[in-house]
Amino acid sequence: MTSPRTHHDEGAENLVFDRVAFRKARTRAGLSLARLAREIGRSESGLKKLQSGHRTRPHPDTYLRIIGRLGLSFGDLWLDTPQAPHHEHPMGSEAA
Repeated sequence: MTSPRTHHDEGAENLVFDRVAFRKARTRAGLSLARLAREIGRSESGLKKLQSGHRTRPHPDTYLRIIGRLGLSFGDLWLDTPQAPHHEHPMGSEAA
């Protein structure tokens, strides 16, 4: 699996957090959002925003904590989207 590019690399603006894969991995690990948030030292509301698509890019440290706790590889929770995020907000607008 390829790793996402850093914010300095050309094309990195096309990467968004894969909220569907995140939900599946979290569920497979048997973790609620609240428990995951406690275990990685982040807020539940921040994780809810990622999972719902209101935030499309977690802070790098938060991302590393998530994948570390869920036992995932670095590129597992990224989508490469040339134009718009693949998973749009249910109301049709993507939060910035």
